Amino acid sequence: MSDRDWFFFSAVGLALIAGLVFAGSINHERQRTGHYESAKEQYDGAHERVAPSAAVRQSLIADVESYRQEWREEQDLFAQRDMAKWAWLMMLASFAGVSITAVGVVFVAQTLVATRDAVAAANRTADEAKRIGEAQTRGYLSCERGKLYIHEKTIWFELSLMNRGQSPLIADTVTASFFLIHDFTQLGTWSPTGRYSSISAGETSFCRLHIMKANVGEENTTLMESDAARVALHVNFTWRDVFGTEMWASYVLLQKAPPALEAVDEVIVRAAQLEATCIAAYWGEQKDT
Repeated sequence: MSDRDWFFFSAVGLALIAGLVFAGSINHERQRTGHYESAKEQYDGAHERVAPSAAVRQSLIADVESYRQEWREEQDLFAQRDMAKWAWLMMLASFAGVSITAVGVVFVAQTLVATRDAVAAANRTADEAKRIGEAQTRGYLSCERGKLYIHEKTIWFELSLMNRGQSPLIADTVTASFFLIHDFTQLGTWSPTGRYSSISAGETSFCRLHIMKANVGEENTTLMESDAARVALHVNFTWRDVFGTEMWASYVLLQKAPPALEAVDEVIVRAAQLEATCIAAYWGEQKDT
């Protein structure tokens, strides 16, 4: 049985006890009044049947006065006892009322706590439903592959992007850096620049990054064009979804094979495939720091 049930039954029990005590007091008062009325009737009947003489009458009058005085004192005593009894009953009634009021306050407090918890739970449910709805609807940027182009004076990275979400993503910034790996050694780091455009849901777009060959150096460029070195590109994207949340994603793409001659826009260049490594691709929401 819960504490709430114990409080309820305790309050009802106190109310029943107070009612029984009150009813017993009223019954006792009725019995006492009935005894007095019976004695008075017997006295009045005996007085009417006997015709006393003057001396006897005088004695009877004195007896009656004495009886009346004693009766008054007895009535005063009964009245005082009744006052004390009623005061005690009023104390019990007040105690019962205070107890019932306390139980009611406890019930109200429990109701308010339960209401507050229910409102908090409803708010958490609404927030979680909103978060799930946004997660199901927002746009997600994916970059799985790309190409490396080595022109006469410029090195280009062309990355294939796709929005795998259910709503457009609004392009923001892209930053990148690449380095060469030769004989298990990293040969410098360079930062190409570029941009990409907003992408509709389910659509594919491209991000183009470039850097001048002079910034990389002739020796390093020669290694890029040969089978002696591999290129690793680390690229970071930021964008906003339709809810205004800033998102980011980071990918690492590795060169699969040395560049080979390929025609691009009617120009023969060296081109190599780039493929994103799964363990290095991740994304999340932008956090304020």
